[in-house]
Amino acid sequence: MRPETVATTAAFQETPIAVTILETNTPVETGAVLEVTAEVENGGTDPIDTAATLVVGDDPTVVDNQSVEIEPGATATVDLSFETATVANDQEFPVWVVVDDAVDRTSAFVYVDEPPVDVTVLETNDPVVSGEFLEVTARIENESGSETTRDVSLVVGHDPQEVDSEAVTVGADEATTVTLGFQTAAIDTDQEFPVRVETGTETAEQSVLVYADEPTVPVDILRTNDPVAAGEFLEVTVQLENTAESAVTEEIALIVGHDPQQVDSELVTLDPGLRRSVSLGFETAVVESTQEFPIRVESDDAAAERTVQVLGTDDDPVETDVTFPSCTRAEVSGTFGAGDNVAASTGFYDETGGEPLYGNTRMEDWIEIGTHVDPPFSGTIVFEIGEERSVSETDGGIRVEVPAYGDLGTVLSGITLPEDYATATITHGNPQAGSCLDEIADDGEDEDETDDDETDDDDESEEAALDVSITGTNAPVQAGEFLEVTAQLTTTGGETVTQTVSLVVGHDPQTVDSSSVTLEPGTSQTVTLGYETYGTERTTEFPARVESEDDSDVRSVEVVGTGEEPNEEVDDGPEAETDEEPEEESDDDSDGEPTEEPDTETDDEPAEEPREEPDDGPDTEPDDGPTEEPPEEPDDGPDEESTEEPDTEPDDEPAEEPPEEPDDPETNDEATPDADGGSADEGATNDDAETGADPDDAAETEAEDANTRLEFR
Repeated sequence: MRPETVATTAAFQETPIAVTILETNTPVETGAVLEVTAEVENGGTDPIDTAATLVVGDDPTVVDNQSVEIEPGATATVDLSFETATVANDQEFPVWVVVDDAVDRTSAFVYVDEPPVDVTVLETNDPVVSGEFLEVTARIENESGSETTRDVSLVVGHDPQEVDSEAVTVGADEATTVTLGFQTAAIDTDQEFPVRVETGTETAEQSVLVYADEPTVPVDILRTNDPVAAGEFLEVTVQLENTAESAVTEEIALIVGHDPQQVDSELVTLDPGLRRSVSLGFETAVVESTQEFPIRVESDDAAAERTVQVLGTDDDPVETDVTFPSCTRAEVSGTFGAGDNVAASTGFYDETGGEPLYGNTRMEDWIEIGTHVDPPFSGTIVFEIGEERSVSETDGGIRVEVPAYGDLGTVLSGITLPEDYATATITHGNPQAGSCLDEIADDGEDEDETDDDETDDDDESEEAALDVSITGTNAPVQAGEFLEVTAQLTTTGGETVTQTVSLVVGHDPQTVDSSSVTLEPGTSQTVTLGYETYGTERTTEFPARVESEDDSDVRSVEVVGTGEEPNEEVDDGPEAETDEEPEEESDDDSDGEPTEEPDTETDDEPAEEPREEPDDGPDTEPDDGPTEEPPEEPDDGPDEESTEEPDTEPDDEPAEEPPEEPDDPETNDEATPDADGGSADEGATNDDAETGADPDDAAETEAEDANTRLEFR
């Protein structure tokens, strides 16, 4: 690990020599060798021939030295070490590397029985209602060179009481997570109290909130734009929901800092059962050093909290850089804060009916800072095509493994950064995507030509299955009215099929209706499924999927918000197929389904004429996703088609309202405002770990319909 350096003497500042401690192997077991690596730079005009000395202890003692010869303007690396003494108790002591008048310092730790571990509270499920189960998830990191086993305890309350514990084993230089919890007691009034995760020597603490009763307007922080540079506007987006049976009007306030100060607020009125999002924020102060501090959003009877970061003027922000070293790998380097999501999209080819069939995914593989990795994160996130979806830590950062969706091949087509995640827009397209996909398609066609005879034999012995094709909906419908989806079911194979067919809706899929059907071999049947839509103020569009055990079909439907008039036309099913280019389709969405915009430069439209679909391939209705060739050139600009709200339920929230500009807070020496002009956050640490964002919220923002991955059965 990179040790912290300290200020050096005036003499060092005048010398042409500079020394920097690069790393140590601390902590080490008592009696083991402590190793220190340092870099020495000759900033002068003459060669130097001197010695680097290792000094340790509160009573400084020289324990090692190495000769150093360096040419002008060059650097050299020196390795120093010594065998630590046998001690009875764990000890921490200072370590210096001295070269002439230049010096750098860090600290080392020697342990007797078990190596120390770092403990961080990652998230909790608070606030919870009295009597519900409260969970606390913590990260346990072992930075030593040997495995350790610790009893991890959850201690709660102002009068501390242990409520849960678990034995955890952590390998050398590894980390793990543990979730502990307890059943909260029945209370008469809302209570806020500390929860601590303890390992015997290390402790991490944060405050949690338990409501006596279900709050009228629960508050959830959806996202922030942190980290931001000092002096920039920090924005917090929250989601509110009225759980009462009548309209409510409440003031929503943003409170920041370890010395809490309200910096913004908005008066919000909500009808019964409705949700909406609100954006609050403030202009951060100009500070020299990077600061982390809590932000809190409060309604009259609820609150949510998160930790944010402001980058100091002395700490240059890391510019986000996206590269595509290959067809199957993308690298994203930068600094990201809690709640930030970075996602990958793909294009792929499946083999069906003897011909390659194109499909894609939009932001189905992502990483959320605060859930998958501790916030803030500075480093490189690697997305790479592999075998299964996973997120893992590497020496250089984080690796996100993206499943190989296509039988013939899968390509990373683009990366979405946090600023575009909410609108499901690809921020950076892969410039190699078109040629990579062409190569996959060509290889698939060559293979199909040699396998025609085998395919014919396989068709004769095809197993029984139930294919699904949506033929129409009654969308658009008014919010609160009944939405119907009609599908045609067809059996393949030589056996009778009995299955349950389900209607699944929303970006956070939810089954709302189902029906059991039995079909004889080679027959078809029409089934109509539906449900009563939720009340919502604003018109929303979302996917509706009909699924059997073997197949599925999806259609984008529209629910018109209260106060708006629905389109009189309904969805009567797919239009007849034509040989026209997809780019020539009209923008008029007469059947309530999304149509792709005629932009010849976008990477979401195939550049070539669509292939004729085989009889046994998936349905080629407009909403089933692209079945044409992928584009020659990806689009690095915004995805103009992805306009869906990230909400998961049909009662989509209204558009975010901009916050009122708060009075300019004190900006002389801290990132958060201070009414007294003092430094509220100077030297502050993250005392209240954030709750983080629910992974479901990340999934809510995926644009499905035409851009959702086709599932080929």
